[in-house]
Amino acid sequence: GNISPTTLRYIKVLGEINNYCGDLTGLDIVEIGCGYGGQCKVILDTFNVKSYTLIDLNPVLSLTRRYLTSFDLDHSKIFYKTLADLDEKEYDLCISNYAFTECTKQIQREYLDKVILKSKSGYITANFINDIFNLDYYTLEELTNEINFSDFLSILEEEPKTSDKNKIIIW
Repeated sequence: GNISPTTLRYIKVLGEINNYCGDLTGLDIVEIGCGYGGQCKVILDTFNVKSYTLIDLNPVLSLTRRYLTSFDLDHSKIFYKTLADLDEKEYDLCISNYAFTECTKQIQREYLDKVILKSKSGYITANFINDIFNLDYYTLEELTNEINFSDFLSILEEEPKTSDKNKIIIW
């Protein structure tokens, strides 16, 4: 049958997260930059998580909500938030597929303080393309220095590569 290449990528990301973090059952998960909600859908189809918080801009969250509510999921576990809406919650797992590294350094700092540094583990597909748009952002070295609070921090090559500079940051 037909399947979206983006969905295939989300399945690949879930496989890697499962490989590094283990069973996601019962975890509080947060996703920075949720797009249409595909990563959330794949994870909720596979694991019975405690909660899944999606963070993005309001118009994107509207799209995400519309997509996810079309499926038979436990919607009481899904929370839609903007960066400004976040509370002082800690998370078991933080996920970002490119979105975090596509923000300015000021927005990245907010995400670091409110989400990433409050997450026990994480998986960030990082692209460092902001120089194309002349934006100030955290470099890979600066990010790894910030996230280096964990006993386990790993920088992997993105496979398959979608850009020469892309990395995967796991803690």
